[in-house]
Amino acid sequence: MHCWKILNIEREYGTRKMYLIALIHAVLTFSFSYVFLNLFNYAVYDDRYFVYFMCIILLIYPLHKLLHFLPLFRHRHKMSIRLRRRLYGIPTIHMRIKEPIPKRLYIFSLLFPFLVLTTILLIVAVMFPTITHYASILLGVHALLCAFDYIYIKHLIHSPTDALIEETPRGYEILVPLS
Repeated sequence: MHCWKILNIEREYGTRKMYLIALIHAVLTFSFSYVFLNLFNYAVYDDRYFVYFMCIILLIYPLHKLLHFLPLFRHRHKMSIRLRRRLYGIPTIHMRIKEPIPKRLYIFSLLFPFLVLTTILLIVAVMFPTITHYASILLGVHALLCAFDYIYIKHLIHSPTDALIEETPRGYEILVPLS
């Protein structure tokens, strides 16, 4: 195996630019989902579920990370999971891939939280029209988390089909077999 490319989006884009992209993505997702979900919704909004909404806001990040982990469960022995303090001391969950895994599996792992949580939130918004405002906000928050995944996927899509992905301190290494 040899390294085809080292992918470190924080170094490539810069942390501020990545957060700005994520924030713009979240605002656009909230705006479009709110307008789209309310085109044919004539229900009066209900704020009785605000406490549940706040609990879900707090749980959305750990749930997002758990959904990243589920497709990689077979490869859990190749991963390490730990809490890190970033962003002014806020704890973040860091999953590190210690041994190479197939590119397709890694891309699926990046897409899995988007597919699951977005589907659930859209179903909730359609089935319970009185809380579409909460669902739209949650879609925006989740879009903020997914923005980083989209950037990684954008770079991984153009790598060779039979590539393997491994994480090192320098970033993600895209490994291809010697031919």
